[in-house]
Amino acid sequence: MRDTIRWSFNLLEPAEAQLFVRSSVFAGGFDLDAAAAVCADDPLVTGSDVPQLIMTLLDKSMIDSTDVGGRQRFRMLEPLREFASDELLESGDTQRYRARHATFYLALAQRESDRFFSPAEPDVWRVLDVEWSNFRTALDTFERAGDLDSGAELVMALVWFAAMSMRFELFGWAAELLDAPGVERHPRFTDLCGAIAIRAYFTLDGQVTERAEIGLVADPSDPEGLCRCALASVFLNNEHTAEASDALTSAWLASNPATIGSRLWAHGFRVFHLCIHDPGPEMTEQAAAVTELAEETGSVTARALAAWANGQVESFVDLDQGMQTWRDGREWAASLPSEHLADQMLVGLLLHVTARRGDVQRTLVGCRDALRGALDLHYYAAASHLFGVTAIALSRAGDSRTGARLLGSMIENGHIPRRNATRELESALGDELDDAMAMGKSLSVTQAGRLAIDALERAIDDQS
Repeated sequence: MRDTIRWSFNLLEPAEAQLFVRSSVFAGGFDLDAAAAVCADDPLVTGSDVPQLIMTLLDKSMIDSTDVGGRQRFRMLEPLREFASDELLESGDTQRYRARHATFYLALAQRESDRFFSPAEPDVWRVLDVEWSNFRTALDTFERAGDLDSGAELVMALVWFAAMSMRFELFGWAAELLDAPGVERHPRFTDLCGAIAIRAYFTLDGQVTERAEIGLVADPSDPEGLCRCALASVFLNNEHTAEASDALTSAWLASNPATIGSRLWAHGFRVFHLCIHDPGPEMTEQAAAVTELAEETGSVTARALAAWANGQVESFVDLDQGMQTWRDGREWAASLPSEHLADQMLVGLLLHVTARRGDVQRTLVGCRDALRGALDLHYYAAASHLFGVTAIALSRAGDSRTGARLLGSMIENGHIPRRNATRELESALGDELDDAMAMGKSLSVTQAGRLAIDALERAIDDQS
């Protein structure tokens, strides 16, 4: 095959050959703007030449074309890309064009980041999704060059998209950057600490508090709000007291969060705290602040988070209205091109209400689908939280012992089951509960999740 590619390559005109070789720096494809910005930098290949050269390469089957979101996109088959990459390496220009590629995609990420919390958010998701492989390659280029500044800016430009779309890979990139010499003195150190604290929460690695507090010691202003967001997730969902939760969420608001993402979560988590520990007028005020941000920005993420916050407040007065608001939030989340974190948050709330109302079959089906989604996304925190309502549903379907094992796994992973889940299992198992829960403590979230899904499938069949 390589001889065939060589034969075809030798038939190209010099400008065509140069553009073909330089295009090997792209990963996952590219568009005309990217090709012009990265590959056109000398008299042989100018920006105005690129469209015609690309069409010629397309006609000669050296590249492929596809339509993505109404825009034409180009890519090389892997054997062609490997050949072109070798030619670029032999020419001595690999570093030059990889650097141009990385610079272009850093600028693209920053531009899209500025549009994230805006009416343009759906388009931002499409752009960032399709270019993800190029961002990965850009980061690798920055790391190879020891360019911590650019690498950190790339990660931070993508951090809210990665968090909301549950692309946990980005938080691994942050961890890689934190291994760089002298990173403790870097202006982005606290933000990078916050990013890996968020990953620690999502993936249950048990180091959320440690990593977030290191970041806050370095810069208590917490520029992106990631350290406090990670801590709030722990205090409000896992190991927490009312006093610690109150101190954290009130201090976060008092710090005057600088970014839209930080402001949304600061108000949202304050609502969550107040609904659990101190329901009253302030929770309505804080939910209204989230709504105001949603209206100001026109962001889909902000609208979904506003539904999450307002539904909690409304549920105190009219549970049906609260549920409808949460369903509306799920529709906002579903309007984006890929899975959204808010949907995971909202579906859990809805399932707890469904279980409380005694609709066993719907709860069983909902828990099965939600668990599958969380495990497919490797969002282990969400899966573990779902074990509580799943335990209730299984107990009511006659499988209390599996439910107890799920609670054991949940507790072992640092999550506190709701009191209604514990009461349900105590009523069903009595003195046998502790032994059944102990059996679940040896299960990882993935193992417990598979056990739960199998049990849910059996229960659904039995209920039919």
